[in-house]
Amino acid sequence: MEISVCDRFSGKIIERYQAEDDQTPAQSTQFNYYAGVPADAIYVINGEPVSDADVIRAAKKAQINAIRDNEELQPFEYLGKLFDADEKAMKRLSLATQAAQAAILAGQSFSITWTCADNSTIDLDRTQMLGALEAMMRRGVELHEKARVLKALVDAATTAAEVGAIRWD
Repeated sequence: MEISVCDRFSGKIIERYQAEDDQTPAQSTQFNYYAGVPADAIYVINGEPVSDADVIRAAKKAQINAIRDNEELQPFEYLGKLFDADEKAMKRLSLATQAAQAAILAGQSFSITWTCADNSTIDLDRTQMLGALEAMMRRGVELHEKARVLKALVDAATTAAEVGAIRWD
């Protein structure tokens, strides 16, 4: 099923994503989002305009989830540097943190030169290495909390225009 959000006046598609036929819009994982959807946009599913509030709410929640998921993969700041947060970087960060924890347990020193998102480097000791993982986790928690608040606003909205007015930024 294709779900689109169109400009009410021009009919131009400003947001689109795909969902399997047996999925609700909120269950879809493929999503190209545009954060500036007008409050008076028209929602279209499989080429047919819809006004069903539950469908519109589900589409907005899918948008919020997609933006949150994308934001989680963006670099995060720690010690004045930007650290990568994509899947590979998260694995490396996890392994380095485990090594730092092992050094702490063994009473050994630990130091690593970490390559940052801009390709600069920073030397981290064992405590700072643990702090990098904590900073990434803290940002993830903040993003999920923001998404929860926005989805609660979606649930409380009574019109399509109110739902459309809810923005990530």
